[in-house]
Amino acid sequence: MRVGLLWRGDPAAPAPTPAQTRFRRIFEAFADREVRAEPYVLCEINVSGVYPIPDESVPLLVDTTIDSIRQSAAARFGVGSSGSPG
Repeated sequence: MRVGLLWRGDPAAPAPTPAQTRFRRIFEAFADREVRAEPYVLCEINVSGVYPIPDESVPLLVDTTIDSIRQSAAARFGVGSSGSPG
């Protein structure tokens, strides 16, 4: 499974490594759950009003996202809850 984490920035600039971003803990939490998270920079959205995510909220955010992706895949493609076919 793979997810993209989005934030505002200059799309012409090289993508930062996950460890260089303010989302470092979120990348780590996805990796701990064997999910590949990739950085994606967008400039069309305004995220200036978004507050930092508290450390204690990261596991719930990541688990909820993974559950949602798995449920969507199961509904669309007949993939089991483990992420594998069937």
